[in-house]
Amino acid sequence: MWIDTHAHLADVSDDEFMKKLESAKNAKVAGVINIGTDLAESKTAVERSFWNTPIKTFAVVGICVPESVNFANDDDWVKTLEETASSENVVAIGETGIDGAEKNGYPPIEKQMVVFEKQIDLAKKINKPIVVHSRMLDEKALEICVSAGVEKALFHCFTGNKEIAKKICDRGYFVSFSGIATFKNGGLDDAIKAVNIEQMLIETDSPWLAPEPHRGEKNEPAFVSFVGEKIAGILNMDKEKFAEITQKNAEKFFGVAF
Repeated sequence: MWIDTHAHLADVSDDEFMKKLESAKNAKVAGVINIGTDLAESKTAVERSFWNTPIKTFAVVGICVPESVNFANDDDWVKTLEETASSENVVAIGETGIDGAEKNGYPPIEKQMVVFEKQIDLAKKINKPIVVHSRMLDEKALEICVSAGVEKALFHCFTGNKEIAKKICDRGYFVSFSGIATFKNGGLDDAIKAVNIEQMLIETDSPWLAPEPHRGEKNEPAFVSFVGEKIAGILNMDKEKFAEITQKNAEKFFGVAF
């Protein structure tokens, strides 16, 4: 069975949430990690993790940089996030990190880092893994995590090169690949081959980055199988075996059973 380790389902309607999970079940998806990007989404992800749903969901709660840099000098949000993270169904802090796409409206890295570092501190305080967003800044995000003494991190939607992928794995961290791996010009084959199979996860990052043959559509957890099958092909591995390995990896990283 497939596991979608990164989907944004906290901002969809209740009906749409249930329909997407039913579709995922029909696509042989056993579980979804539902990611919060702000305090409201994080709370919703936690609440829905206790619902009677077609497949299991667990919550990752966090403030997604850069949208929340206005919170940088106010620690009330940290307290609220810690309270939200106290739920038994919260499996990590995130997503959080740094993004190098300043030309697309992202604030300076210095401002992003304040929020990132406070969430690293929270993850360490409550002994939770951290889910890292590191677009265009994988090496810098890795340096920050290592310097802060982070023991358990997942670099999600990885788009870096094979050298940084290996560095991440050498540190004991995990790497997740999204639908970009299926794109004709995705350029991730070498990075995929460089990642230790026991540290690899897959995701949709839905509703974005729908994989081929659904590119251009609104993404959803049911499509994670296309990511898994593509990567299995790149690794010359049986797709059922790859699904089994990545499910075990997800259970190990997040400390859950699907």
